[in-house]
Formats: sequence, structure tokens, C-alpha cells
Amino acid sequence: MDKKIGKLLLICLLLTTPLLGEISFRVGLFNMQGENIKKIGAGVPFILEISVVGNENISEKPEIKQLNKYCYTSGGVQTSVQMINGSITAINKYTYQVRIDNPGTYELGPIVLNHLGQTIQSKPFTIKVVREKDVPELQSKSEAESEALITMSVDKEKVYLYEGVTLKVRIYVRGEIGQVQPQLPSTEGLSVSDPIGPTSGTTTLNGKQWDYHEIKMKVYPEKTGEFTIPATICNYVIAQPARNQMESMLQMFGAYNTVNKRMVSNAINLSVKPLPSHRPPITHVGQVSAFTAFVNQKEAQQGDAIVLKLNLTGNIDMKKVDLEVSNFPQELKQYHSNTSIKRGKKDQTKTFEYIVQGTRPGPITIPSQAFTFFNTKTEQYQTIKTKPITLNILPSQYGMIEQDQQGELLAEIAQSACPNINFIRTYKIIFWYILSLIIMTLLTVVYLLYCYGQRYYAYHYLSIRKKLAFYQAQKKLKHLERTHDLVLLYPLFIEFVAALLQEESNSINITTIKKLLNQLKFDEKQLQEWDTFYAVIEQAAFSDDRELFKKKIIIKKLLEEADHWIKLIQKQSKEEK
Repeated sequence: MDKKIGKLLLICLLLTTPLLGEISFRVGLFNMQGENIKKIGAGVPFILEISVVGNENISEKPEIKQLNKYCYTSGGVQTSVQMINGSITAINKYTYQVRIDNPGTYELGPIVLNHLGQTIQSKPFTIKVVREKDVPELQSKSEAESEALITMSVDKEKVYLYEGVTLKVRIYVRGEIGQVQPQLPSTEGLSVSDPIGPTSGTTTLNGKQWDYHEIKMKVYPEKTGEFTIPATICNYVIAQPARNQMESMLQMFGAYNTVNKRMVSNAINLSVKPLPSHRPPITHVGQVSAFTAFVNQKEAQQGDAIVLKLNLTGNIDMKKVDLEVSNFPQELKQYHSNTSIKRGKKDQTKTFEYIVQGTRPGPITIPSQAFTFFNTKTEQYQTIKTKPITLNILPSQYGMIEQDQQGELLAEIAQSACPNINFIRTYKIIFWYILSLIIMTLLTVVYLLYCYGQRYYAYHYLSIRKKLAFYQAQKKLKHLERTHDLVLLYPLFIEFVAALLQEESNSINITTIKKLLNQLKFDEKQLQEWDTFYAVIEQAAFSDDRELFKKKIIIKKLLEEADHWIKLIQKQSKEEK
């Protein structure tokens, strides 16, 4: 009996061995429109498709070595079974959305699969990444017939470090589309001004009439060398044409079938030159057209407030400019009051407001103030100065009253003639004077507390947001438990991770998320589980199949998973502290 069992095991082993040997891998590269490509544009997302082919359905997911060096997200898996010459062939296609920002030839792999206790792996494969504008054929063939396009452009491609570049994101539309959801491009390595727009208009492109919507922003590179602004993605919905008479009748009553689509822009390549050496280092780069100083009054009494304003106009990164007045005489006290930025068509004007008080009578001069920047037109460092301002400070009002002997004499006469009336008037004056002082004091305290709160919040915004990250995430998750809208689960985690890393939400991608998880010492198994969860919530946000994510069992499972990850990250964060 034992011999028969042993023979059966041997036969099973012999049958299994050739089956394992028939497993193979195929690699495919596609653009976001699903067209096969051979070269990849730097900064442009593409689809990497790994097919696992065997004579049985293989449930294990393959691992692509070295893929984690680049920005990527895992997609789903598509399974198909074919019968060829009497033998079954099963194909599992795994998709990954990948982006590589720098031109070059990159080696990925090997592809590793653990199946039935045996490790199977492929040879490494190479991907060639080029500057998109150098290879016109990278343009999608389907764009010519598309109902919508998205493009990015800059006003210059060769710039100095910290020099401003105008970045335009423009969406072209033909026909009826809806639910347009553009994503602003990744701004890692850039200082960015607040976007302006959208503005709208009509133009001709490739011989066709288009409506367009444009968002414009100023970006300032913060590192030298070849720099890529990655392509941006925009999701939208179009009405599907009627396929039969019944659908035509339904469309008459507004019942349209819709199709979710996605468009991808070009990437932008910048060449960033270093600045000439300067001590101390200067980070203000561009052109300054004016630097002026003025006051609201040139004549005032001792202790009266004089408003001094310094206006700086130019195309430099005004967010990085922080002026402090210097060389003030001891007879003048100054306090920083407010800062504001006003945008023009080409330049910005930043106003620095100070409160100035003269402490002694006589003429006092506010000295000229200096500002140094690198002029990109002359390619030299330049210092621009304001004109000095002379103030005339008068003696205080209290001093003048003390010298007015005639006024004191009249007061004594009035007091002796009408003592009771004088007492009543004095009482009323004191009462209203004290009341006005109390009211003014309260208003001043409230105003100062408000200003302090605003300034404290603006200065500590990122740290405050980090402290509230877990509370806000749980609060939003409870809201999703009521609404069952899984589309909002993906932005919830993006905002959650951005708060923990103290970064802007549009700079968060799979690489920055993994950076956080590695800091929290997540193990390999937890990272793989996170990749799976992240891929599912991303699919819920952008997938064409919205009905799938409206099922109660899927909603319940994903919300439980989301709660698990928030609590796990909170636990790991406390342990790290």
C-alpha cells in the first residue's frame, strides 16, 4: 500500500514539474490611450503591462524588481483563458501606471514569481526614456480625433536658479463633455505662486476650432540641472452616441449613457543654470522695475503713528522676499504691521507696511532702504534703493497744554464761579473718558488677538494640520460611512499623508507615501498590503466602472480597510515618537 502511494506522489511530481516550466512572462508598453509604444517620454505617465502566461491560472502576483525606484501605482489584473490545439493557456495581465522623469535607458526586472513553492524569474528588460519634444511620434495617434486635449507650456525653457517661469495648463474642448477634473502638475522641486484662472476663449488648433480653458501659474526652480515638470492628467465624461433606436428615444428625455475618459498632457523640460557666486547668497532672481518708499504723513506729533510703506515691483518670487528696514535712527521707533501682494499682468507688487513713531521733536530722516537681486536681463547682481524721507516731528499735545498759562487761569475762574456745574461736567467727562478708554482697550485687545491668531495660524499651519491629521481623517471617514462615496477615499488619504509630511497635497504620490511608511518602519508585507489598498482606492476614484464600487460589500470592506490603515499609521507614529 505504501509503495502505491509513493508511486502516485512521484507521478504527481513528474506531472507538476513540466507545468511549472511552461510559465512565461511578456512585457508591454502603452500610452495612457492604450496605444503600443516603444519609447517613453520623460515625465509622461505610461502603462507597463506584465503578462503571466501558463497552462493553468496562476493566482500569485509577480514582483518587478527595481520598479520602486520610480513613481508608479499598481492597477488591476485581467485574466483570460484560451484553448489552443487542445491545451489550455491562462493569461494574467497586471498593469502599472509608471512615470520616469529623466531621459536615459533604464533597466527593470527581473520579474519574480513564487508559485507552488518554486521561484520563477525572467531576465531584466530595458526601457528607453527620451525628451518628449525630440520624438514627435510619441504624440498619441488618437488625439487628432479626440473631443478634448490638455497641454502644458512655458514661456522659456532655459532659466537661472530661482528664476520665474510662466507655466500654462490649457484644456481644449470640442463638443459636449462634462465632469472635467484636471489635476495640477507635480511641483516637487519648484516654488509655485497661486494659480490664476481659469480663463476661457476660442482658438484654432490643427485646423480645427476649439474652446479652451486655461490655468496659469508662476513656478521657480529650486535646483539646477535638467529638470522635468511631469505631465498632468485630466479625467472627463462624454455622452455616448445612441447605439440603437431605444437609446435614441431615451436620449430625447435626457437619458444619456456616459463614458469616462482620460487625457494626458505633455511634460515640460527645463534647463536650470546655477547663479554666479555671491556673499551672502541671493535667492531673488528676475527683474525689479521699482522699489519705492512713502508715508501717509510727513508731519506728526511725538508718539503719533506714521504709516511707512515699501513697495517692491517685479517678476521675482515675491513669496521668498522678506524685507526688514535697516539703519533707522534711534529717534524713530518702527513696528512691522502688514504685508500684501498685488498681481499685475506681468509683475507683482509686494507691500511691506510699518508703523513709525518719532520720539523727539524736530526733523528726522528715514534712510534709504536697499534690495539686492540677480538681474536676468543683465546677468549681474544689482542693488536698488529707495529715496530717503524727512519727517517733521512736532512737540506732543500734552506739552503744549502745560505751557498754556492762559488756559489754566480761565479754568480756575470757571471753577470758582460755577463749582457745582463744573463738578457735574467733570464727572460726565471722566465717565465718558473712562468708558471710551475701556472700549478702545477691549477693541485693541480683540484686534491684537485676532492678528496674532491669524499670524500664528499662517506660520504654524503645517504643524497644526499635522496635529489634526488623524482627527480630520477619521472625521472624513465617518462622513464617507454615511454617504458611501468611495470616490472621495483616494483624496482623503492624499490629504492625510500630505498633512503628516507637512507638504502640499499636489506633491503627494506613491513615492512620497512609501517614504512616510518607511519612516514609520512598515515591514515588507505591510508595504505590499498598502500597495494593494492604494491601487483599489485609486481605481475607485478614476475607474470607468463606477457601478462596481457601489456594491455594499465592497463599500463596507474598503471603509474598514481605510479605518485599519489610519489607525495603524497612528500607532506606528506614536511608537516612532
